[in-house]
Amino acid sequence: MPVRDSLASRSAFRSANAERWTAERIARLSTAEIKQLRENAERLNETALAALCAEVLAGKPRVRGRPRGAR
Repeated sequence: MPVRDSLASRSAFRSANAERWTAERIARLSTAEIKQLRENAERLNETALAALCAEVLAGKPRVRGRPRGAR
């Protein structure tokens, strides 16, 4: 019966896909995609995935556009 207990403790709507994300896989995404993934993880209460996204975002260099008028 331990299998049934572990299944009952998991939400019927929660996916095991969150467990498949690694820092390396997230780092291959664009910044916009990582932000969207983090927002989705937060909405679905996947705190570990949201924290991993935030960690990867913190390590990404910030890209700034060129100043207006500069050519």
